[in-house]
Amino acid sequence: MIELRAGNRVRAIELASRPPRTGGRAAKQFETSLVQEAVNIKTACMRLEFLLYANFSPQDWFVTLTYDDEHLPPNYEAARKNAPAYFRKVREARRVRALPFGYVYVMEGMHGDHRIHHHFVIQRADGDEMLLRCFWQKGSVDTRTIEDFGGYRKVARYLTKEPRKTGKLRVGQRMWTPSKGLIKPERLDVELPPGAHYSPPDKAIPFEGEKFPERIDNSFGSYVLYDYEIPEN
Repeated sequence: MIELRAGNRVRAIELASRPPRTGGRAAKQFETSLVQEAVNIKTACMRLEFLLYANFSPQDWFVTLTYDDEHLPPNYEAARKNAPAYFRKVREARRVRALPFGYVYVMEGMHGDHRIHHHFVIQRADGDEMLLRCFWQKGSVDTRTIEDFGGYRKVARYLTKEPRKTGKLRVGQRMWTPSKGLIKPERLDVELPPGAHYSPPDKAIPFEGEKFPERIDNSFGSYVLYDYEIPEN
């Protein structure tokens, strides 16, 4: 059984049955597939969602920086220099007040009107919304909380929408850029006793109305997926 935890968000997968083993390679292939299903390693949106759960609260900021016509960069290379300069100002303003500075950042411009813009999620600090606006002198700043935007999953989907829709990233670019020191989701590999089954906490609730638990059958066998949240006290 494999369990992935990030804050109060949990995703666990329990093996229900597996096809007959035909050799070491087949067994290894099955185990690899099981791990991929457990953490959705092929789905960047899910990975980002868990990263957000592990590091940000629903009241942290989701920020969009856009350019006016006067400051619109001619290309990605020019725009790429603007975000680090902006983050340095925010980091310094927070450093002198001993405030946190964790963020996840993306740059976009391949969809819609194709105007380059920046999105990032950043840990919220009291009184800094005005600073986030003042430090950006190249256009407009939209700030809202993760909760106001629709929650972790909606933010994760929004931040990964461009490469998912276009099917590719810009050359040399990652899908998103995290700041240093972010907490990684915790993965647990648990060996259940024979005949035993995974048991979520009593207060666990299905995540966003999903089936709980959900049995899935594919060419590698059958497994049971538990996708849930643990309400905060």
